[in-house]
Amino acid sequence: MKQFILLFGLCMLFGCASKISNDNIFDQNWEVSPVEGVFKMDDWIIWGGSVIKADDGKYYMFASRWPKKLSMSAWITNSEIVLAVSDTPEGPYKFKQVVLPSRGKDYWDGMITHNPNIQYHDGKYILFYTGSTYDFDQPIDTAPVIHEDGSVLLIYKSAPVPYPERNKNRKLRFGVLTAYHYLGEYKRMGTDNKIRIKPIDTDVEDPYIRHDGTKYLMLAKCMNKSITGEKGAGFIATSKDGLEWEAPENPAAYGKTLNLSDGTTEKMKKLERQQILIENGKPTHVFFACTNSKSEIFNIVRPLKK
Repeated sequence: MKQFILLFGLCMLFGCASKISNDNIFDQNWEVSPVEGVFKMDDWIIWGGSVIKADDGKYYMFASRWPKKLSMSAWITNSEIVLAVSDTPEGPYKFKQVVLPSRGKDYWDGMITHNPNIQYHDGKYILFYTGSTYDFDQPIDTAPVIHEDGSVLLIYKSAPVPYPERNKNRKLRFGVLTAYHYLGEYKRMGTDNKIRIKPIDTDVEDPYIRHDGTKYLMLAKCMNKSITGEKGAGFIATSKDGLEWEAPENPAAYGKTLNLSDGTTEKMKKLERQQILIENGKPTHVFFACTNSKSEIFNIVRPLKK
């Protein structure tokens, strides 16, 4: 792959500036998913895969992992970012190397690296991610768009309290940062550091955004049933400026029940950290971190109908 720039900052989920329709292309528009998932490792929890197609024709996934024996909650102390490769977007993806391992408490990201997302811009591959030295007061789960001129609009998730108290107070909201260049400086936008999604006013997380040349499109997850009727399902919204958002009459984008390649269906306990693969200017696949009915944790892909 070409040169990488590693941006040491908040974890970012992002899209690129390419032409798409503002219609809800996700609702009821899913193909079957591979029954075995796309990236698994026997002794590891795999989370939050971001995929890009490189010049060699292969698909590269950046993902978080941490030891399975430490349980799900250990992402905050033991996560590291790894690279896996596949010949097809559906996988399976094979582990290639650790990209960002632990490097010591003297660094702001020295103890964990987490939630990677990869983007190509102006001849470079740019990797965004979360890092921590166990200071959990800053917001996490952000979503940038890199425009053609290199400027950035980024959406981040914030909570009223840090971990572990946050698990008892799930009032999650989105804010906006902008920068003239992806290397920074990033500045908060809006009068109260909070964006609004009309008519939605509820707990949301995991925003993925991209721009079609006219408007921004957001694909995000709702923590409860108020938007789609299913807790933990996804919805879409659009915006002209990235601050004021509007959901369509039918905002539902995806549910947690998947049709699998062996002809069965399965309802996932968790289906989140959604990230879109764009090929030839169109969304073709959405990658999810999932926990299945057997409590196995891995990355899975949901192809969109052509």
